[in-house]
Amino acid sequence: MTTPIINVLAKKLKNQYLIIKKLSRYVRFPRDLFSYQR
Repeated sequence: MTTPIINVLAKKLKNQYLIIKKLSRYVRFPRDLFSYQR
């Protein structure tokens, strides 16, 4: 019973990781600007 739940959670985490990875490309530029202003 527990293994399917773990698989579903792992799938969700993997999807979130991929989304964050994609977003990090677009977030990296403003972050560099903020660090440059300091």
